[in-house]
Amino acid sequence: MSLMSCPLGQHQLRQHQLRQQSLKLPSGGFTLLEILIVLALLGLIISMLPRGLIALNTKADYQILVQKVVIAARQCSITAQQQQRSISLGSEACPLPSDTSKLTTKAELLPLFHADGTASHSARIVIETAEDSLVGSATGFNHPVTVVMIDKLTANVSLKIDEPH
Repeated sequence: MSLMSCPLGQHQLRQHQLRQQSLKLPSGGFTLLEILIVLALLGLIISMLPRGLIALNTKADYQILVQKVVIAARQCSITAQQQQRSISLGSEACPLPSDTSKLTTKAELLPLFHADGTASHSARIVIETAEDSLVGSATGFNHPVTVVMIDKLTANVSLKIDEPH
């Protein structure tokens, strides 16, 4: 009588086959080279991430600062009309925001807002950050040239933005 014809022999053979299958290593896995390439790409992506985040933060900070200057100028005009007196932009009565120390404003003379809703003169205030060249090259963020324009007759405050080339 052979081992195969015996029910006990077939059972042992089946158990042996199952053990052999469970001990086999799975095929189709990743090679060491593929894993190294993926790790190298992840490292490259992660190394580029902080620079991009700094640029976004710098751009947002700049835009907020410009808006604060515009709001301060508009508020100064309103305050002059309410108090029925002339007030100079940047004076104690009408200060620029405290964090504008990071800005360089180029204007011949900051305007004086009058009670009748006019300004002493038309003004163009060019706004730049002190570290423009540094920030632009280090972060890839070159902000547009921003000019706060103040109309002499209406004391209207507006922004003119020229995108960098």
